[in-house]
Amino acid sequence: MRIIINKTLGLNKIRNLRRKDKLSSVSYLILSPKQIGFTLIEVMIVVAISGILFALALPSFDHLLKDNKMTSLHNELLSSLTLARNTAINKGIFATLCKANSSASDCDSSASWKDGWIVFPDSNNNGAVDSGETIIAINNALPSGVSISFNHNRITYGSQGYAQGYSGTFTFCDDKNRIEKKGMVISSNGRIRVATSSSELASCPN
Repeated sequence: MRIIINKTLGLNKIRNLRRKDKLSSVSYLILSPKQIGFTLIEVMIVVAISGILFALALPSFDHLLKDNKMTSLHNELLSSLTLARNTAINKGIFATLCKANSSASDCDSSASWKDGWIVFPDSNNNGAVDSGETIIAINNALPSGVSISFNHNRITYGSQGYAQGYSGTFTFCDDKNRIEKKGMVISSNGRIRVATSSSELASCPN
């Protein structure tokens, strides 16, 4: 009988030990720092890698933003030129797009195209906003980092849509020459087309 009791006690001890061992294992799995978070070194490594990747991507992102900005300005000018030409044809008069003065109320040959431009019906073809002539479009000064050039102070369309004497090329440039220049060509018959190669455009300032 004593032997049986000892065996029974021995089995109970073994079972109790196994239970404790299982509990300690579970506790270890739950409470182990490796299972509930990252160490400081791991976090620092992730931050360092993220910083390197961001630094590598930043120039490309900046390039994309500037390219989009230049494309947007290019499209604004194209819209203004189209408006001037259509106004001349539809109303059977002259219509002018010119460099704007500081108040965008008239043309200014001494201003820069970068300062903005205006569009208006120019009934007497004198390149000035006279009494009875209303400005129909205003484009404000260009943002910093972009320049624009054209070989005339204005472009005037006749009632047939021609721009005789005003043919030339508008050129948009990035101030640091990191973005490919864009532009459009105006023919004497008034047609507007996007420049297909940089050789058609003026040189950008260094």
